[in-house]
This record gives sequence, structure tokens and C-alpha cells, in this order.
Amino acid sequence: MEPARAGNLLTYLSQVPDPRGRKGRRHSLPAMLTAIICALLCGHRGYTGIAEWLHDQPVDIWHRMGFTRRPPGLHCFRRLLMALDPAALDAALTAWISAALGVSDEAGLLRTVSIDGKVLRGSLRLHSRAVHLLAAVDHCTGCVPSQQQVAPETNEHKAALQLLTSLVLDGTVIIGDAAFCQRDVCQKIVDSGGDYLFPVKGNQSALMRDIEQEFAASPAAFSPWGQRQRELEREEHTEADKGHGRLEHRTVTTTVSLNSHVDWPHVAQVGRVIRKRRHHGVDAQETTYFVTSLTRTQADAARLQKLIRRHWDAIENGVHYVRDTTFDEDRCTISCGDAPQNLASLRNAALNWLRCKDTGNFASRIRSFTRQSQRLFTSLGLVE
Repeated sequence: MEPARAGNLLTYLSQVPDPRGRKGRRHSLPAMLTAIICALLCGHRGYTGIAEWLHDQPVDIWHRMGFTRRPPGLHCFRRLLMALDPAALDAALTAWISAALGVSDEAGLLRTVSIDGKVLRGSLRLHSRAVHLLAAVDHCTGCVPSQQQVAPETNEHKAALQLLTSLVLDGTVIIGDAAFCQRDVCQKIVDSGGDYLFPVKGNQSALMRDIEQEFAASPAAFSPWGQRQRELEREEHTEADKGHGRLEHRTVTTTVSLNSHVDWPHVAQVGRVIRKRRHHGVDAQETTYFVTSLTRTQADAARLQKLIRRHWDAIENGVHYVRDTTFDEDRCTISCGDAPQNLASLRNAALNWLRCKDTGNFASRIRSFTRQSQRLFTSLGLVE
């Protein structure tokens, strides 16, 4: 498969509704969005850089992108991104990247989506807060199927309820941090046909106390029959990992003994994770707890450990870190309207396109496109 040519970018972007009026519309929407993605892949992050890069390209590239006259200036890009519907843009870009990655829905596979928030630091202004985005990341494709801007007067918990509405949750496992371990969030996920896996911390003190007491109870406090029953209700998995100068042992222990005792929606398992690590001769230990609606048949202790570790790798390392370091997102000062969210969606699309190219170093590939834009146009199929 040639992932670069799997799916025509202009075709998918043409599905996005154009927010501009019919009168005075000189440039097609797919052409402008394609130009933005190409400019991002060449290392430009703002309106001025995008417009200047586009005007430096030869006329035949303008025509290949879909322009029929001299391309627009920076103000045209600014007005478009401020007014564009973020949900429609996310849907079109996800369809394009999914086609490029050759991903299809297969029956029997458990789809996993991580949710987490990120603040765009460059959007901070003297009299307004920085733009705060809550994103969902599909573990299979690495794509961001939906993003939600967190209003200044609310928090990620309330924004998550709106974000979940835009996702197809049937057969999907939602993973997040402790901020999303809320009754209404868990109830909404299960009511929509999905499952959840969330860590339990101090924001749910009663639930955390029950789980701590269950794992801290001494076997001597139970009868021989009770001890055997507790062993049957528990499952444990341990694995070791070595790298970056440290040795780490992780032990996940799950139990179903609290399912009928804790007051929590649709709980199927609770668990404890003990991490023991030695880094440069210094030992450290960390204990965390989690709750999930996944039954033991759906996910045993080993599978739950993989899901927990994959969550951090998928959204923090796979999306947020790369957008900050490679695309220099935190230094982008765009802050008005829906432009920050739309630009973040376009960065996500550019990032996932780089991922489907199997490049070992994203920054190196972008520097290569910056030096020679023809390589980018050839990879995207804009030129032969």
C-alpha cells in the first residue's frame, strides 16, 4: 500500500461545509485547507507564514491544490479558520487519515480511545485565558476523531460530557485520567454502549477508600473458605521493563469482590497498580488504583495493564508532545474564534500523515519538506 496516495485530500476536504457567503467567495475551501496542511508540514505555524509560503510556490502547484487565481492573503486564512466548524473538519480529516492508514472496523476488536486536555500556551492574552482543548485519540489509528474547547467557566469534566456526545461509543473503551472518574461520565459512556477505565484518586475519596481497604485487608481476617473465595476473585499480572537507565516492575492486581458493594455505576472490576523502579541506584515505589466497567472476560489483568500504559503513549507522547516540539504549537499566538481548535485539528492531520509514512523522525521529515517542497507535493500526490 502507498499510504500517501490512499485517499484524495481534496476530495475529503470538500465534504466540510463552507462557512463563507456565496458572494465574494474567490477561493475554494478544499484548496485553502490543503494549503494550510502543506504549510504546516513545511514548518510554518501562523497566518503570515502560511500565506508567504503559499505565495512562494509555482503556479502549477496552486492549480494542483485547487486555486484558480492568485492565492489569498493572511487575512483570508484568518477569517476562514475563525468561522470553520471544528466538528466537520475533524470528521473529514479523520476519514482522510483513516483511508491513508488503511484502517477498517473489524468485528470482535475492542476499540480504545483516550481523552485528555491540553492548553495552548501561546494563546494566552492579558485579559483572557489560554485556549484549553480536550481531545480524544483513537489508539488504533492515532487519529483525533474529535476535539472540544473547554470553556473558561467550566472544566474538563463538563467538557468531556459534550465530547462524548460527538463520539461513537458503542464497543469503545474510554480511558482518561482521574479528572474524568465521575459518575455522570461513566454512566454516559455505558449508556451509549461503551466501557470506561479510569484511575481513582482523591477526587473520589469514598471509592478510593473502599478499594484501598479491600487490597490492604490481611488474609488472616478471613476464614479459610473466605480466603479461597478472595483468591478466586483476584487476578494478578507482573511485567518488567528496562530502559533509559531504570528498571521497573509493574504488578496489576484486579478483583471483582467489590462489584456488589461499592456505589459506582456499572463497576465490573477494580484494581491496584504497584510500580517499583530503580533509577541510578535509587529505589522508588508508587501505588495507584483504578475502576473499570470491563469484565474479566473482556479484559484480564494483563490486558488492563496494556491499556493503561497505551493511554499515556497514545495521547501524551503520540499527540501532545509532538505538537509541542515538532509543530511548535505552544508558541503559536492564534487565539480568536475557532481558529485555535481548527489549527490543532490540521496539525493532528499533518502529524498522522507523517506517521503513516513510517518516518523515524518527524522533525527531520519536516526539515526535508522545508528545504524541498517538491518532495511534499510528490508524497501527497499533488504532482507526479
